[in-house]
Amino acid sequence: MATFDTTIPLSMETRLPPAVTKQVVTMQDGTSFVEVLSTTERVDNGQIVCIELTETEKDAVISFYNTNKDIEFTFTNPHDGLDYDLYFIGTPPEPRLMYGDSDRYTVTFYVMGVKS
Repeated sequence: MATFDTTIPLSMETRLPPAVTKQVVTMQDGTSFVEVLSTTERVDNGQIVCIELTETEKDAVISFYNTNKDIEFTFTNPHDGLDYDLYFIGTPPEPRLMYGDSDRYTVTFYVMGVKS
């Protein structure tokens, strides 16, 4: 399984939130409320945001995406130190320059998967 290079600069916008499910609970007196349940092992709607990338780093992460877009890859989240087995969800948006006069790029990937 391929491993995402986390020496690439990552934004604090990188997030792998646990999947959340909701269920309606009806009490004996007929009242009801919505109970929120977290599944901490599953990530349904995460994002990896690479920031301040040089042209070479941008090309490297896009190449990683193109090589691994249809298979599972490993990602170590630098924010929590945990490993995740992830899949890319769809095509990433075009890399964008961080600032109008900058030569540094931001690349965002949308992912789903599970904690390893």
